[in-house]
Amino acid sequence: MRALAASLLLASCATAPTEMSVSAAPPLYAASMSSTIGIGLSPVAVPPRGVKVRYHWTADHGRFLDWSEVTHQITNRGAETMTEKGGRLFWSYDPADEFAVERKPVRIVILGENAADGKVLVRNDVHLVWDDGFIHVVR
Repeated sequence: MRALAASLLLASCATAPTEMSVSAAPPLYAASMSSTIGIGLSPVAVPPRGVKVRYHWTADHGRFLDWSEVTHQITNRGAETMTEKGGRLFWSYDPADEFAVERKPVRIVILGENAADGKVLVRNDVHLVWDDGFIHVVR
């Protein structure tokens, strides 16, 4: 009986939620900054052993961008996207967008999902706010 309880406990731990933080670099952004395409966001998490995790990103304003260090090509991934690896995505806005003119805050939700069955393992919300013409992450 103990062996069964132990194996059930180990099995549940293998898919138990993990913690995830989000690293942001640079910490603030404005469209006038020519040195970057947006705020780089990277999930920081240790997935359960043997579980492949994909990340589901959504933003209520703006868009996600992917940048290739090899080709220097920028790909617009829209306001909702998936990534198979943690990696880094950039969040940016179009200065012509109404929300940017009105300086509305932005909420980004990142879900770490089990790639095999889509089950959400972990969630993190990132909030971006405006301050003196720059948008930055609020922790």
